[in-house]
Amino acid sequence: EQDDLRAVIDWVEREKGASWIGVLGNSMGAATAITEARSDPRVQALALDSMHTRLAYQFERRLERAGHPSYPGTWAIFAGAFARTGGLDLRQADPADAIDELGARPVLLTHGSADDESLLERTGGIRDDLAAAGVPVKLRVCEGAGHGMVDDVCPDGYAAWVRDFFSAAVAGG
Repeated sequence: EQDDLRAVIDWVEREKGASWIGVLGNSMGAATAITEARSDPRVQALALDSMHTRLAYQFERRLERAGHPSYPGTWAIFAGAFARTGGLDLRQADPADAIDELGARPVLLTHGSADDESLLERTGGIRDDLAAAGVPVKLRVCEGAGHGMVDDVCPDGYAAWVRDFFSAAVAGG
C-alpha cells in the first residue's frame, strides 16, 4: 500500500504540478499515510481517521471479534507474512514508530467514540506522543461512530474538521 500511495504522490506531482501535498487516510489507509510520510518530505500534512497505533492491536481485535484467540493468532499472522513475503516485517508499518520522523508536519486525528477496533484511548495516546515530539496535532472525536465511520456518523463535523485543517496547513498555520 505504501508503494501505491507513493505512486499516486509521484503522479500528482508530475502530472498536476502540485507544490503542496496533504494526505487523507482512513484505517489502514491512515497507517499507510503516516508510514509514507516518515520517509517522504513531499507529504506536508496528514489527516488520519480511525488509525490503529500498532498493527498487532488491529490483528488482536479482529481475531477476538471473530471468536479466535489473539495469542498466538496475532504472531502467527506476522510469522506467516514474514515467510510468504521473503522477510517483510509488518511491524515496520506501525504508526506509533513514525512519530519521531514527522518533524513539524501537522496531523489531524479523527476517531469515533464507539470504535471497538482501533481504540480511542490509544489514539489519545498517539496524540499525546505526537505533541510531545513537537508535531502540531489535533484530535477530533465523533460521538457514536464506530471504526472507519466518522464521515458517515458526523458528516458535517468531519467535513469541517478536514477542510479547516488542510486550509490552515496550506496557509502555514
